[in-house]
Amino acid sequence: KPLETTRKRKLLPQLASLLLISLGLCLLSYPVEVSAAIEPLTSDDSCPYHPLPRSFDSISYLGFNGHLHVQNTYYYLFTTASHEITFSLNQPSSFRFYVAPHAVDIDIWLYNTNSSKSIDHTTKTYGDEVVFADLPIGSYKIRLLFFGTRRVSGLKCPTMTIESAVIPSSDLSSRISSSSCPPSSVFPDINFNQLNAGLTSWKYNSEIDDSDLDLNVHVVNATTGINFAKIYRFALLPLSQSNDESWQIRITMTNHFLTAGSLGIVLQQLDNSSVPDPTPTSLICLRNKECDVSTHTGRGVSTLQQTVAPGTYVMMIYDNMEDRNPNTVDCLPFSLSVEIDHSI
Repeated sequence: KPLETTRKRKLLPQLASLLLISLGLCLLSYPVEVSAAIEPLTSDDSCPYHPLPRSFDSISYLGFNGHLHVQNTYYYLFTTASHEITFSLNQPSSFRFYVAPHAVDIDIWLYNTNSSKSIDHTTKTYGDEVVFADLPIGSYKIRLLFFGTRRVSGLKCPTMTIESAVIPSSDLSSRISSSSCPPSSVFPDINFNQLNAGLTSWKYNSEIDDSDLDLNVHVVNATTGINFAKIYRFALLPLSQSNDESWQIRITMTNHFLTAGSLGIVLQQLDNSSVPDPTPTSLICLRNKECDVSTHTGRGVSTLQQTVAPGTYVMMIYDNMEDRNPNTVDCLPFSLSVEIDHSI
């Protein structure tokens, strides 16, 4: 029996090693794209958010297979003027990083860790912020700069929403070559006139109502400015005598974040029904608080949700050409849903 016990003790480490190797082989054979952080939540139950990460190199992010796509709202106190997120690439990759509109002015700067010269950066004072690049093998850092942090100094749970993606260039090229673009842009056929029939609830979903269409915005060969590719005009009529009457609008766009994340939705009210459709060239209406713009609420999902008064509105699909990598695709596929509900 002592000899048998000794043999069992010698076998235990070998069995443990074999178990770990088998588990590792199973994980490597399973094509997972990990997107959720494993950092602990904040201790306060009323503020259940992960802290803003400092590295994308862990197994929760790039460390598994060199792919990354994360979208989340993170806890951050804004007690310092900057925050850095580092990451390393062991193969050439396409990269994209987004910060949703915020009360604090947030600028993004992308660096190679061995250089003080930025690869890309933002300097906008309103709206969302985006940097992108095709990156070689190396180590990098994302530096977030914060201006006007006093605006959130009184908040008990300050947060910020980001979305980021990394795809190895070879994998992205393979995906692009296996897809094809229609000869021109294709937009949803949305019949907003149904709202004039006294409906109190109305929905449109391109995946149901226009499932036979390959919705896309063809790329304009420009690297600056905004292409307002499609404008829809509709009226929300008063259905009662109440001064508190309103309509709830929810518009959701889905696309491939890394290649088509420059697409977005603008909702703007017109002064009256006789005013012609606007011909905007920028999102200056956002800074002037004359319109609403969709923001990223999920991986590859942008949402615009607003409660509005009866009136005449325009919904515009746009491509922010400054926020699109011109070396990727010729068209930007998307899907779209619109929900409008009357309330008093």
